[in-house]
Amino acid sequence: MDPRHKEILRKHRLDLSQSIDDTIVQFLYQENILTESPQAFGTVLNSLEEEVTWVRDELLQDLAVSQPIEISLKGLL
Repeated sequence: MDPRHKEILRKHRLDLSQSIDDTIVQFLYQENILTESPQAFGTVLNSLEEEVTWVRDELLQDLAVSQPIEISLKGLL
């Protein structure tokens, strides 16, 4: 897992632990996400998309702040 992604998840662990239901946790285990696979952050974001979009939005906002140049360059290429 990208260190920036790991830090963002750690920062929001309280929101995540209060907002995620058992179904999402089971999905994350099923996809080996909780073992820190390379696709972990994207899968976490996808799992939050329908049920707790506000947590997903906060994670994405922190990601944009942590890598603003990279994101803006992608839009130009």
